[in-house]
Formats: sequence, C-alpha cells, structure tokens
Amino acid sequence: MSLERVGPPYRRFMGVDFVDLERAGIRDLVLRASGQGYGYLVTPNVDDLVKTLGGRLAPHQSAAFLAADYKICDSKVLALLSRLVGSPLAQYPGSDLVRDLLGDPAFEDVTIGVIGPSAAEFSGLARLYPARRLVFVEAPMPLTPGTDDWNRCIHDLLEADWGIALICLPLPRQQLIAAELRSRGRAHGIAMCVGASVDFLSGKQHRAPEWMQAVSLEWLYRLLTNPRRLWRRYLVEGPAIFPLFFAREILPRLRKQ
Repeated sequence: MSLERVGPPYRRFMGVDFVDLERAGIRDLVLRASGQGYGYLVTPNVDDLVKTLGGRLAPHQSAAFLAADYKICDSKVLALLSRLVGSPLAQYPGSDLVRDLLGDPAFEDVTIGVIGPSAAEFSGLARLYPARRLVFVEAPMPLTPGTDDWNRCIHDLLEADWGIALICLPLPRQQLIAAELRSRGRAHGIAMCVGASVDFLSGKQHRAPEWMQAVSLEWLYRLLTNPRRLWRRYLVEGPAIFPLFFAREILPRLRKQ
C-alpha cells in the first residue's frame, strides 16, 4: 500500500489553508489518509485561531498547530466571516466528523486509537460503536509535555496499531502530541486533534439544540450551560477574532484599492 499522503484542495483564510471539500469528501480524505504516510488533522475554531494567530501560545505551540497537514473549519463564526470576503469555508465540526466516521461502514476495517477520555468513557464509546475496531491509549491527567506520563503516551501511540488516532485533549497539547508523533518517526496513519468530540458522543457534554446551531448560537448555549468555565473564552478572548479578521482579511484588501 502506498505511504504517500493525499493532497486535497485548500482555501486560504486569515493566512491558514483550510481543506476545501464537502463533508463526504472530508471523510473520504480521512479514510485514504488512514492507510498512507503519517499526517495529522486539526479542526480550528475561533478560540484556536485567536490563540494561534494572536500570539497567545508559545511559538513552538503555534507551529505545531499550523504544521498540521489538514485543517478543517469547526466554527460557524469562521465560516460566516469567510463568506464576507468571498472565500467561503466548508464547515465540519470535529464532533460531527468523529460521529460520522464512527458510524460510517466505510471505516469498518480501520483501527481507531483513542487518547484523552478515561477508561470508563472509552468503554462507553466502545459500547456505542461495537462494530468499530477501537484501541484505548491511556493519558493520565494532567498530561504535561516532557513528563514521564507524556513520554509514555507518545510511546504507546507510536507502538499502537491504528490507522486513525482520535486525540481528545485541549489546545495546545493535542497538536504537540500529533507533531511529536511525526518527529519521532510514526510511519503511517492520521492523527485527528478533535478536542472534546468524544465527550459529546458519550453524553458527558451536550450539543446545543439544532435551532441554535442553525443560527450560529452554539457558543451561547455552551456559555449558558457552563458559565464558570467558558465566560472568559467567549466574552473576553473570543471577540479578538474580529480585529484579527480585519488585520488579515480586510486591511490587505483596503491597501490594494
């Protein structure tokens, strides 16, 4: 089997190259990449771009995010902003992507590694998808780069037999793990940095009602249901996406006029 990575079409927005495929095409991309040379995928949302492009991460942390082979737009806010400048992004939330690939019979022969959830949460996921070949990789929390636990997780992921690895950790740890797998010689498969996606499948967290998703208010639902944890993210840090959007998309256009 060829180990060359696939090369999908891209659409550049705010200096980031997003995969320009519809949902079925993205799933097909993941399926093909699962049997090819190692690569990793991120699902940028507003928080990710604010931290990565706004200088809120260390340079090596931003570099790990930007070095991802595939970037799939997770956010309706980003999708709406992209339409304002005539560069519409195909949006596919990470939680939807994980749900769809776990439910798609096309993935029945692909072994899927899962790191981030607890053993109990992984068992619940395995019960939901008994037809899928799932492999658990333990990640003791808090998982800190450079520690013995970190190095053990990297070793276990390098040694495990998977075509897809769901890395369910917060930014920037999931991207650092994915990047380190490459630097330490992982030969094949695709690592997907998908944050809390498994939490939504297991019921640990809940998606907004469909009507709120449809009008781009899922962020408000999450804020109202978990204000103590998310108020700063959505009310203080998140609005920084607008000056970043102006600086990276609007201002260059104004200068050309």
